[in-house]
Amino acid sequence: MFGRVANARRPLLVLGFMFAVPALVCTILTLIWNHHEGNVLEFSRIDTREKADVILVFGAAIAGHGQPGALLRARINHALALANNGYASNFILTGGVGWGPPAESVVMKRILSEHGIPESRILFETTSHTTREQVEFAVQMMQHHGWKRVLAVSDPFHLYRITRYFEDSGITVLPSPSREIRFTTDEQEEYVRAEVLKLLAWLLLDY
Repeated sequence: MFGRVANARRPLLVLGFMFAVPALVCTILTLIWNHHEGNVLEFSRIDTREKADVILVFGAAIAGHGQPGALLRARINHALALANNGYASNFILTGGVGWGPPAESVVMKRILSEHGIPESRILFETTSHTTREQVEFAVQMMQHHGWKRVLAVSDPFHLYRITRYFEDSGITVLPSPSREIRFTTDEQEEYVRAEVLKLLAWLLLDY
């Protein structure tokens, strides 16, 4: 009799297991998502501007006729403000060709030159297409020059992922967001969602 009861319960146990495992996985993924989403938002509120060896400006889309788009203009304006206030005098500009030439870094370099920044103070690359590639280029340049402290300039919600990419590089990253652009609630939610997805793709898939 006890054997018949056990056999009767076995399908219920299997069914319970089938429901419990996906629920547990969903719970874990939700906790991971919330953790990184919270970090993205927390970093967006931080500005750790301090004296550094170099200002690193991340590329963004350019507009027509080689002019900077709104995000790129905001980033380079913030970088210039940091330099003018004595936080650093060297620049690293990153960003390759997006929808069409010139490269994002070339546009930024032209703007810096127009504001009197000597070419000897500007390093740039023109082949990157992702934030991770831009960080890798920046690390190589900094190691070549013996620089250890970098002011990272980008949009507020971008800086957590940037900082994570610098892990194990031996470089101190000082996030300093450009706040010239005011994101709507929908734009912020979309930006943060994209940042978390890209971060998880890197952490889980090395993508």
